[in-house]
Amino acid sequence: MRDLPWFDYYDATRLSGFAGYASLRAGRFAESRTALGAALEQLPGRAVKQRAVFLTDIASVDLACGDLDKACALAADAAQQLHHAGYAMGFGRLKGFRAAVAQWPDSTPVRMLDEQLAALG
Repeated sequence: MRDLPWFDYYDATRLSGFAGYASLRAGRFAESRTALGAALEQLPGRAVKQRAVFLTDIASVDLACGDLDKACALAADAAQQLHHAGYAMGFGRLKGFRAAVAQWPDSTPVRMLDEQLAALG
């Protein structure tokens, strides 16, 4: 890989995040949580955009496992990250997450998430 200088973006942390997302999409939630958690832990502090994506993906795992409160709190954290650094992929993931919680529009966690999303403009 050293022959491809542009390929440095795809480090082990991001590849772990991609594996976690693939596991999420396949419905393997425990596997997804493990991979995404490890990726989030290893992510450099300056990687705000990718942090938002990982947080939203973990929120989707929590939602799939039935924890609406935790899921919305993580998605709100992701929205806060995106407030500092816009990122189309992150916004797309959040939009998908918000659609997934649409059946609970009057719940406190969803309303709090909506406040964070409204702040993004």
